[in-house]
Amino acid sequence: MKHRQPIRRVSTAETLDPSEEYKIFGQLLAGFRKKKGKTQTDVARAIGTSQVFLVKVERRGERKLDVIELMDLLDVMGVDVMLFVRALRKALEDARHGSQPGAEGPKPQRSQSRLRNTAQKRQKPHRAIRTQKR
Repeated sequence: MKHRQPIRRVSTAETLDPSEEYKIFGQLLAGFRKKKGKTQTDVARAIGTSQVFLVKVERRGERKLDVIELMDLLDVMGVDVMLFVRALRKALEDARHGSQPGAEGPKPQRSQSRLRNTAQKRQKPHRAIRTQKR
């Protein structure tokens, strides 16, 4: 039998308020649900609960899930439990270190050259119109 390393506990300086952790959990769950193209109503019906239940879990962090409920939700959405747990761990670590959490992870920064190119594309039609009037 393979022995696992014990769970590493973070120092108190790196911890989040538990309510903030549940908000991140809910946002991540909602992100996975949306990626799979499911509505709250679809998922609620499939697990035999109300859409209000999912609102409390996803948006408000008011309702905490036990492991069985989480597995049921993820099964209905077609999401692997371990994939979700890894994503949650990363989102919580990012939040502890100041990054914004999210199901998709941090959004990539646009490079300065790409921003300039976008700005130039927006300006080109205006220049073309000006030259035609002259």
